[in-house]
Amino acid sequence: MLQIAVCEDEPTSLCIMELMLREYAEKHPENPFEFDSFGASSALMDSVRDGKRYDVYFLDIFMEQADGIQVAEFIRTLDRQAKIVFTTSSKEHALDAFRVNATQYLLKPVEKSALYEILDALAEPVAKCPSIFINTLKGKLTLPYPKILYAEYYQHVITYVLTDGRSIPSRSLRVPFGEAVAPLLSGKAFVQSHKSFIVNLAHVASYLPNKFMLDNGDSVPISKSYRTGAKAAYIEYGSSAHDA
Repeated sequence: MLQIAVCEDEPTSLCIMELMLREYAEKHPENPFEFDSFGASSALMDSVRDGKRYDVYFLDIFMEQADGIQVAEFIRTLDRQAKIVFTTSSKEHALDAFRVNATQYLLKPVEKSALYEILDALAEPVAKCPSIFINTLKGKLTLPYPKILYAEYYQHVITYVLTDGRSIPSRSLRVPFGEAVAPLLSGKAFVQSHKSFIVNLAHVASYLPNKFMLDNGDSVPISKSYRTGAKAAYIEYGSSAHDA
């Protein structure tokens, strides 16, 4: 499910965006999402700084505190993959938007059709994204691979830590950890770094001999028996990402 943040310090504009998002959700249940609203750029930055992550950020460019470009620059220091959409009455910041890899501009007043077109486009990659199905105490849940930072196994339960800040525990497992996470390990994005941990290399900010540092500030341990494989996977993933 897409996680969306809307940052707009003009109350009326923020209310209109909220209404249009809710209306889209009602008309398109096949494209589910959740959204949080922020009436000040500092509030959004504090939330992201505390570990909250979103798939999509709708940012007003002209705000009294940090403007949308500054917020986007901050987001990019922690998250290289999120989509950023600027809402503005002018395109004078086009070059700045390019620099922070913005996905789109929405000119104010935001038209419903333009917003819906963006939401449709954002929903398509999520629908096609590889996912793992897990059993939780609240029922079955689908987790897209890119949203998983890492997974930890403890006392027969796997806790999946997600990019939006949530931690999702599975039901008690009857199979080994390696078997449960085999779908994730079948590709190159995830690697097992410890008997109880796997990590998404797309979110690794740096490698140390005994741990991976992630882009949300968390660390994942690397045990001696997994060090060689973890380091090789990290180097290979970095090389392939650079080539791409």
